Amino acid sequence: MASSMNWLSQPLQAFPFKSSVVVGLLCFVVVKSEPFSVRLKFTPEHIKQAEFYPFSSFPMYSKFSANPSYLYLTDAAGVPIACQPHLGIRASEIKKIYDKEVRIVGKRENTSISKLAQPLKEEAGLATLRVLRNDVAKERINAEGIGPLRLQEVIIRRGKDGKIEETTTFVGEL
Repeated sequence: MASSMNWLSQPLQAFPFKSSVVVGLLCFVVVKSEPFSVRLKFTPEHIKQAEFYPFSSFPMYSKFSANPSYLYLTDAAGVPIACQPHLGIRASEIKKIYDKEVRIVGKRENTSISKLAQPLKEEAGLATLRVLRNDVAKERINAEGIGPLRLQEVIIRRGKDGKIEETTTFVGEL
């Protein structure tokens, strides 16, 4: 047992994987699926593409909601818009912005988020779309000439028969 713990008592410079650890700290691994590739990225522009905890845009260790939902954007005609290619932002990031706005409205109205009335959800949706249009995706929206955006919320519930049910609700247009 003492011989297996011997490497722990040696100074850090004797650590056998020191160079790998340093490289790991200085770069990010970006994995793309079409076509599949793995690359080490060192520049700040590439860091934005990295997806790993704790810097991921996905809530890996969040609490699960009693009423899970997701959001999507459509144009004025109701055709879904792919967020990443057209706006340069992930749908999960839009959801985080919306959730923040819903919490703000809920706190102001002293109401539970799950019991927020539809007009108040629309207020939060409109605030979310303002953030997208005026800040987060302003350049991409202007460059692509994207017209009115509609924000749709899909709430997922278990029905009385035990099957999954989805309810889509309009929550804002700008």
